Amino acid sequence: MHPIERLRFVARAGAGHPVELACEAAGALGDLAQDRRALLVACRRLLANHPECGPLWWLCARLLVASNPLSAAGEAQQTLLEDKTSAELAAALPSGAVVVSTASPTTVEGLALRPDLEVRLVGRPPELAAGVRMLDGEVAGYGLAEAADALENATVVLVEALAAAPAGLLAAPGSGELARLADAAGPPCWVVVPAGRILPPVLFTCAAERALDTGSADLLAVELLTAVIGPEGLSAPAALQLPECPSVHELTGVAR
Repeated sequence: MHPIERLRFVARAGAGHPVELACEAAGALGDLAQDRRALLVACRRLLANHPECGPLWWLCARLLVASNPLSAAGEAQQTLLEDKTSAELAAALPSGAVVVSTASPTTVEGLALRPDLEVRLVGRPPELAAGVRMLDGEVAGYGLAEAADALENATVVLVEALAAAPAGLLAAPGSGELARLADAAGPPCWVVVPAGRILPPVLFTCAAERALDTGSADLLAVELLTAVIGPEGLSAPAALQLPECPSVHELTGVAR
């Protein structure tokens, strides 16, 4: 497939696994490595279609400052595919916990490693059904309107960041309400932050504005969170102050 056609396919793709989306984009963008202007335009178009996808912002920023974008694309794919966040999440959860979680891909992958847990997934029907199918043990699904019921006697609440920064984080629609209910009800709220999702403020602000305009994500305040789970394990919310890519202001422009 021609690189441009491949990029059009990625741009038109619906909301899905952020890692799969970014990896597919990396392969297509790497083919434009010799034409910096075309690379920038392609990055802007992808981000216009998927503003909530932190790994895509991370990938584009890395490629645009790389001396060898093709090599950088391969390295980015490797980083995303070798991410250990799901394993770190599984290791951090206490035995026998009652876990209330959004039906987000990396989080569900981690929960699938812990069949001893009672898991209550909260989400929209398509993601909810897919998440429940991945899990063994005691698992139940709750619609977004049933989030308060899911929180009864919960040990911990999990939300997964699509993108994050010191100012807050973007997460799947419904995550904001779940985090606010958890803050009122008492169980700690952990945010799952896989590799490639902590952005510098200038990129996060642009991503948040666009994602809120399209309704593709919720914006959560850091104050609602008690801990961060990432590739290095459990840490304090202060970990969100360390961006994983450079501030590339050109990405905040409009594709022409």
